Amino acid sequence: MPALFRGYKRLWKFARNALFWSPTAFFVSELYSVKQVAGRSMQPTLNPDDSELSQDVGLFNRWAVHLPDGLSRGDIILLKHPNYPGCILIKRIIALPDDTVETLEPYPVPKVRLPPAHVWVEGDEPWQSDDSNHYGPVSIGLIDAKLVCLLWPWWRMGGLARLDRDWRTGEVSQRAKDRAAWRRRRIIEPDPSSG
Repeated sequence: MPALFRGYKRLWKFARNALFWSPTAFFVSELYSVKQVAGRSMQPTLNPDDSELSQDVGLFNRWAVHLPDGLSRGDIILLKHPNYPGCILIKRIIALPDDTVETLEPYPVPKVRLPPAHVWVEGDEPWQSDDSNHYGPVSIGLIDAKLVCLLWPWWRMGGLARLDRDWRTGEVSQRAKDRAAWRRRRIIEPDPSSG
């Protein structure tokens, strides 16, 4: 009888631990994802310093991309590469479905109107980025998650609004304002009255 009791005790301990940790597994697999940002394509917003020790680590919301208004121009997203599905990219959404975007080299045409359920993505450092200017509009189905905050390095930890701010003054840097204005000038939004 004692051996049987020990067996039940082990089974109960296993079940209790499984129940305790299952919300964490669900949280990580379905709701949020933690990823390290590699490379220079999102500089200066992400990985502003080339040091391996200070590569940014972000928390990405996987659920937000499935909401009706879950994606916006300017969002930083995690997506599957359209040509190499095993490769994961981190890019910024520049244009949304039905927008017209002025492309950059090497894209073969100067302007593209995005089809439904597609976005245009680019890195913040356009000359270091493998993005829509190489492979065109990206299906929304390839988007996995949206960046919500940085977790590492500790001195950059927090929400995204502070990434473009000068740490001394708290003001948005002129360089960040110029980049955002340049991106906006390249987009022609659809006319809501024509639809």
